[in-house]
Amino acid sequence: MTVRSIALYLRTELNVYFTVGIWDCMTSQQVVDFVRLQVSEGKELSEIGEMICDHCLSPSSDDYDHGSDNMTIIIVAILHGRTKEEWYAWVTDRVKNGYGYKTPSEAPRLYSRTYKEKLEAQEQAQQRYEEKKAGIKRDPPPSVVVPSIKVGDTIPSGTFSYIPYTPEFENNNVSLGPF
Repeated sequence: MTVRSIALYLRTELNVYFTVGIWDCMTSQQVVDFVRLQVSEGKELSEIGEMICDHCLSPSSDDYDHGSDNMTIIIVAILHGRTKEEWYAWVTDRVKNGYGYKTPSEAPRLYSRTYKEKLEAQEQAQQRYEEKKAGIKRDPPPSVVVPSIKVGDTIPSGTFSYIPYTPEFENNNVSLGPF
């Protein structure tokens, strides 16, 4: 085991230690920004650690190169003699006032929405197939009316972000174009 010494300055708010599973998805600065933002919103450090792991988790371990490795994170608040509540107020004030640098107002997007929607659609289609094979009947989910699309239409790729499942689409083999 190696023991390391880290210099702490009066401006040091926290230290974050994390494994390559998180590092594959976010830079060190993105992790610190994420932690500072969540602290400023009053989240507990343990909850923030879970949120980072959830944020980095790949929507599909089969289809993506990162976000599926082991993830561990340790967030250490450097209190400098403050109580926990005083530390939270101190960091919140520094984030709100842009001390040092401006903390982004949201976490970085790691996976595109269309990628996640495609995976969700594939999972739903697989579930419907399994249910159909097993003879399970279920009510279709409520759908959004898309007036410009009619049964029999072919929809070119990239012209939509989500088309909900309806029995009408499945039974009439409407082509949704390549994904």
